[in-house]
Amino acid sequence: MQSDATERALQNAVATRPARLLRSGQRLHVEPLGELQVHTVHQRNWSRVGIGTAQGQKFFLKQFVDRVSGWHERGYEGDQKTLELLGDEIAPGIRTVPVVARIDDDLVTVAPHVEMTTIDSISTVEERHGRDAENVGNALRETLTSRILADDPTRTSVWKGLDPKNIGWEADGSLWVFDFGPATDADLHRAAARAMAAGLLCRWVARPGRHLVWPEPSILYGVCRPLAELTSLDAVIAELDTHAELRRREPQRTGYAAAATKVGLHTLGRVHWKVLHRHAARIFEGG
Repeated sequence: MQSDATERALQNAVATRPARLLRSGQRLHVEPLGELQVHTVHQRNWSRVGIGTAQGQKFFLKQFVDRVSGWHERGYEGDQKTLELLGDEIAPGIRTVPVVARIDDDLVTVAPHVEMTTIDSISTVEERHGRDAENVGNALRETLTSRILADDPTRTSVWKGLDPKNIGWEADGSLWVFDFGPATDADLHRAAARAMAAGLLCRWVARPGRHLVWPEPSILYGVCRPLAELTSLDAVIAELDTHAELRRREPQRTGYAAAATKVGLHTLGRVHWKVLHRHAARIFEGG
């Protein structure tokens, strides 16, 4: 949720040291946990994540290194500062997943592994998740409104990772927020539009199912309706267009992956974006 200038600065703040990547099978000594066994590791566009165990407990590991081996020290430091500012709860019933250990030299955070579901981890697109999506949307709205600046009601104190995909729920409905990134003050209207656009894109990577790759309205509307009162359709459309452009220029996709992304965006993706624009309009029309 940071400014465009900050976004560019973070993307350019890549260390040039040799990459010491997390790998499956590693044994790490992490204070205060002692020996931590790394079991699985997966590379994402902007980070490397894994699951490990120490003292008989399961932990989630995140390394701030992107798909093309760019190290993001400012993102790592910003994440730590934001978490320190937020504490255990963002708002009543909305808890932060704590970081219990860090490996500063390798930009790795270690957090308890919470058994929760996220919107982008739903294996099939089903309407039964509509209530969970609505809870996520309400949590986003509560976060934005509860952190409005006392001296300027048009701005709010947020962070880069404020995104519906970074909010999970347990079986009992408890909400957890994770993946923070640097904090910043942002225009409330635009911050809500960014969160809403991210909500509209939640099913972009849906597995084939009843809706194929098309959005499930109960998911999209559940996330987005609570945010609509804080922003406008024009602002959301502008953010969706920004997302489309970012996908066309994404530096973390190279070779065949980059070519496939471009082909997809110029074929099926063009239709998909039009569908999202229609859904956005219906939300603001009360549909």
